[in-house]
Formats: sequence, C-alpha cells, structure tokens
Amino acid sequence: MSATESSLVAPFGIDSWVELYDSDIAKIAAGPVHYAQQRSGQSLEIDRFVRDLQEQFFECGFGVQVQVWTTEQEGVYAFMVEIQKRLGPTWDPDQMVHEVTHNLLDLPGEQEGFLDTNEGMAELARKQREHKPHQH
Repeated sequence: MSATESSLVAPFGIDSWVELYDSDIAKIAAGPVHYAQQRSGQSLEIDRFVRDLQEQFFECGFGVQVQVWTTEQEGVYAFMVEIQKRLGPTWDPDQMVHEVTHNLLDLPGEQEGFLDTNEGMAELARKQREHKPHQH
C-alpha cells in the first residue's frame, strides 16, 4: 500500500496484550473508536489513518500496532489494533477492583459495590439483611 492510496475504512477490531481498566475502555471508546467511526465509509489515505489512529491511542496512554487487512470488497480495508504496552504507570489491580465495584462503565444490570466472589456475595447478603424493610 502506498502512502497516497485511498480507500474506504471498514470497522476495526482491538486486541490487548495488557490489562485494561474500565476507565481505559471508556477513554478508548471516546477517543480512537470514536475517531475511527467518524471516518468509517470515507475515502482516506491509509498510512495517514494508521498514524492518526496510533496517535489517538498514544493520547490514551497506550503503544499500539495497527494491522491493515484487505477485505473481499475492492478498495475497502479493515484494521486490527493490538494494544502492546501501557505508557503510563503500571497496572494496579486495586484500581481495577475500585472501577469494577463502582460500575464505571454504567453496565446495565450490574450492581455497584461488590465483586462476585464468596466474600463479595457474603458482604452483599449482609448489607441486604441490614437494610431489609421492617414489616408491620
């Protein structure tokens, strides 16, 4: 592919070699994913799109490799992003627990405040007993 080649961009996939926080997922959705969605179906310069996509991930704190794939439709390419490294502080499991227990992504049907572990379930049952309405 040459730097001047234009094509239509197809949806892309993301694979990660590093653990991601829920806040990372939210940043990626608002940054690089939004950026790519805005350009989907448009004619573009492939090399420029790859560089811009890498920059979008860099701004979110990640080093990535972007793979370009041909599709069955002539002139349409698909992109696969591999998140290869975290550029900021190392991954902290306590931060992940905090983000999951506070449902940072506002996932429907998810309760805040516990992880589905034996200890978490026991704590939830204890809280429900304490806050059970009195019947008269």
